[in-house]
Amino acid sequence: MKIAFTVCNRHQLSHALVLAHSLRKHNPDHRFFLGWVDRMKLPNLPDWISIVPIESLELNDWVGMEQRYCDFELVAACKPFLARHLLALFPNCEELAYLSPTTQLYGSIDQVTDKSAFLQLSPQRLRPIGGSGNGSTAGLDDKRTLNTGMYHAGSWIMHPDGQETAMLNWWCDRMTDRGFFDLCEGMCLDQLWLNYLPIYHERVETLRNPGWHYGLHAVPASKLTVVNGKYYVDGLPLIAIDFAGAETYHPIWSDHIGLVDGHSHWKALRQSYRHSLREYALPTDQTPLPYGRVSTIKSNRGLRKIMVRQLLRLVKRIETFDWTY
Repeated sequence: MKIAFTVCNRHQLSHALVLAHSLRKHNPDHRFFLGWVDRMKLPNLPDWISIVPIESLELNDWVGMEQRYCDFELVAACKPFLARHLLALFPNCEELAYLSPTTQLYGSIDQVTDKSAFLQLSPQRLRPIGGSGNGSTAGLDDKRTLNTGMYHAGSWIMHPDGQETAMLNWWCDRMTDRGFFDLCEGMCLDQLWLNYLPIYHERVETLRNPGWHYGLHAVPASKLTVVNGKYYVDGLPLIAIDFAGAETYHPIWSDHIGLVDGHSHWKALRQSYRHSLREYALPTDQTPLPYGRVSTIKSNRGLRKIMVRQLLRLVKRIETFDWTY
């Protein structure tokens, strides 16, 4: 049995439906589960989408998690809990793939799966920034990647081999109260914890196909091309793309949308994705509010960050100015 799942609330519901339909098109042998972290009652969805309400997991510290995390932090924190729940429900599962709701598939997951690997992790990038790519890095450099982790939590593939229980219990324990988005305190949602997995467990591999989980994180060190209407990344077919930060707010990647400004291939991809979002858009209630503390994303957030950077540069110049003349 092959399972693919995502976790979302109302803010990513249309994105999750785009993912679900692209999975059904390219990977019909996978059963799709949607983890629902929201108080809102879901509209009617296709019967081939299996819904798992977060309440059904009966988490020991759910009330505490719901009170301490912002809504987007809570969604990320629920991933390992849902993975553990699905493996308990389906002990015959031979492959469990997590895909972020902002992912769209263009090909089969089978192109990258390695059944001999316990866990396959998606790297933020496959080579240093600067060697190739699209020129400007829009503030994205190796140091910023170190802050957020070597691996991207937007996708991973597991082949249960007996290590999964210890691994998921360990991850769930940390997501209970250490899944904040607080880079200064060494936390980046569920993502930074992935750094430990190749050390703690055997047969943990890095997914090295550049066409897998392409996104803003990979733009500075890869090349997107189109040949006969098909997309390629570094010469290999595009299999999956994550639109995090491009078509919806993301605490990391929304700051780097400038990476693809003026990029014609990205423009076409985004236009197609927006069309799919409109096609699968469903009415959502504003009340009751989603689980987790409300996170207010100000419309002038990007401008404020630019102004802060400019002011810091000015302060540095004043501090280092030679006043002896």
